[in-house]
Amino acid sequence: MARQNHVIAIIVVVLIVFAVVGGYFWFRVQKRLLRGRRDRDSSSSSASSSIVGGPSSAPVAPPAPPYSELPRHADVVQPVRVYPSRFLTSTLAVYAELHSVEPASLSVQVLVYLMDSQAVQNHLSISAHDRNIITCLEFDDDKILTASEAGTIQVHDIKSGTLRASLTGHEGGIWGIGIYGNTLVSGSTDKTVRVWDVARAECTHVFHGHSSTVRCIQIVPPSPGRAMPVIVSASRDSTLRVWRLPRPGDEEPGDTDCPYLIHVLSGHEKTVRAIAAHDDTVVSGSYDCTVRVWRISTGESVHKLQGHTKNIYSVVLDHERNRCISGSMDNTIKVWSLDTGSLVYNLEGHTSLVSLLDLRDNLLVSGSADSTLRIWNPDTGECLQVLRGQTGAITCFQHDGHKVIAGSGRDLTLWDVRTGERLRDLLTDLDGVWQVRFDGQRCVAAVMRNKTASIQVFDLSG
Repeated sequence: MARQNHVIAIIVVVLIVFAVVGGYFWFRVQKRLLRGRRDRDSSSSSASSSIVGGPSSAPVAPPAPPYSELPRHADVVQPVRVYPSRFLTSTLAVYAELHSVEPASLSVQVLVYLMDSQAVQNHLSISAHDRNIITCLEFDDDKILTASEAGTIQVHDIKSGTLRASLTGHEGGIWGIGIYGNTLVSGSTDKTVRVWDVARAECTHVFHGHSSTVRCIQIVPPSPGRAMPVIVSASRDSTLRVWRLPRPGDEEPGDTDCPYLIHVLSGHEKTVRAIAAHDDTVVSGSYDCTVRVWRISTGESVHKLQGHTKNIYSVVLDHERNRCISGSMDNTIKVWSLDTGSLVYNLEGHTSLVSLLDLRDNLLVSGSADSTLRIWNPDTGECLQVLRGQTGAITCFQHDGHKVIAGSGRDLTLWDVRTGERLRDLLTDLDGVWQVRFDGQRCVAAVMRNKTASIQVFDLSG
C-alpha cells in the first residue's frame, strides 16, 4: 500500500507540472498575440481615455508587466487573465490528501508560483487622492472606499477602477471609517462624525460633540441584546461616544442636542488611540497608558487595565477566550482577562513600538516599528515565528491564518504565516504603504510612489 501511494504521488506531481507548464506556455503565446495586436492598434489610434470624464475611446491594454515591476501611475491596467484549470485545482486537492497537507497552506505556494510565472495577472493600478496620504481603506466585491488626509472619500469600482464618486464635506483629514451595507461612517480632524449614503454619494447626517480629532470609528452590528447597529467613535478629547446608526430617511440632527447619541464614555485622561468592539463590549487603548473595558448597553466602565508604561497604539478583542490584547510604545504586548481585569500574559520580543495587532484563525500577529512581524499562540503566549526583512517600520498588515501581507517603508510583502518564509515582494521601491486589506479573491493596498498616491489591486483567486 505504501508503494502504491508513493507511485500515485509521483504521478500526481508529474501531472501538476504538466498542467502548470502547459498553462505557462499558453500564456506566453497569448502575450505575444496581445503585443502584436497592441502594435497594430497603436498605429491607428493615439487617443486614450482617462478613468473619469475622459474621451469615450477605449484604452489599449499594454502587455502584462512582471509582478515586481507593476505600472507606477497608469490609471487602469488590465492585463490578460489566465484561469487555472479545474484539473489543476482537483489535482492539488488529491496531492494534499495523500500527503496530509492542508489545501489552503498548499495554495499559498501555488499562489506564489502563479505570480512568478505571470499566470495570475489581473492587476489594477488606480490613481487616487493626488499627493495626499490615504489614511483609510475598505472594500467589498463591488467597490473600494478610501479616505485621505485631505478630507475626501473616494469610491472606485473594484473591477474597472472607475471613480464612481468623491464624497466631500469634512473640513479636515479623515482618520477613521466604517461601512455597514450601503452606509459609510467617517471621523475627522474637524471633530465631526459624518454618515453617508454611498449609493447616492450623499452625506445624510453630521454628528457634533467631540471637542478634538475623531481618531477611530467602528460600526458594531446588532447583537442578541441589542436590535440596532451602533457607531463607536473615539477622539483625542479622551472620550468615546456611542451613537445609534441612522436608518435611511431618518431626520438630520441639530447642531446641539443629537438624538442619535446614546452614551459618552469618559475615564481616559489622554487621546484614545485604538478601539475594538464586539457584541456589548468595547475596549479602548489610550495615550494615558491604560486599557479600558466598557459595556455598550449601559456606558459603564467595567475594567481599567494598568500595566503599560507608554502610549497604547493597538487593541484587539479575543471574544472566544474572553480576553483583550494591547500593543504599546513600551515595546510589549499584554493579554488581559475580561472576566477579572487581570494580566494573563506579557509578550516580549519587539524592540520598538507595537502599533498593529491582528487576531484570527487562532493566531495573533503583531507589527512593530522595529521592522518585524511576530506570530504568537494566543492560548499560551508563545512566539511561534519572527518575520524579518521588511524595509522599515510595519505600517499595515493583515493575515488569514496562512499568509500575511505586510507593508513597510518601501515594500509590500507576502509571507507564509506557518513557516515564517518570505514568499515574495508584491511591490518594491515605494515611498510608503499606508493600508492593505485582502480576502479570498483580492488584495487591495494604498501606496505612495514618486509622491503620488494610488490603489493597487491584486487578484488572489488563482
